[in-house]
Amino acid sequence: MRKRKSAFFLFFIFFALIVFVSLNISLAKADTCQCSSGVCCDGCHYRPSAWVCGSESQVQYGCPWGLDCGNNVGKKTRIRLKYCSGNSADCNGKVGGWLGWSKWEVADVCRFSEKCVPGNHYCQYSQNCSNKIVKEIPIRSDQDLSMVLLAEKGGSGYTK
Repeated sequence: MRKRKSAFFLFFIFFALIVFVSLNISLAKADTCQCSSGVCCDGCHYRPSAWVCGSESQVQYGCPWGLDCGNNVGKKTRIRLKYCSGNSADCNGKVGGWLGWSKWEVADVCRFSEKCVPGNHYCQYSQNCSNKIVKEIPIRSDQDLSMVLLAEKGGSGYTK
């Protein structure tokens, strides 16, 4: 009976020792830092591969409101996301696909003597647009004299 108890006790001690050693090894591994800095490092460990670490963008310029004199230059953008690799502190993992284009927004406001030219970032002066301005004529009212600029575009005018 004593031999059985001592064998059991030795087995228990041996088992406890194995558990203790393996626990210390796993704790030692957990305490070992993989990195100390970088966009894909949390200060000690690499961030997972699902972690977004950056993005790229594209801009497209165009004339969504037409090519007539005075029409503005438009732009729209799209982005794609960059991910951590899971085994590096650098942002060198997979790159996602392009997301959809944004809605058009005004990139440059054109004067009546300028127009939008596809692919350009800014309004372009146009002699043809300048020639469409007919003339400035004085308009007399009871109290003051103001100038009105008449233009061919739809017979519209505005006070200068």
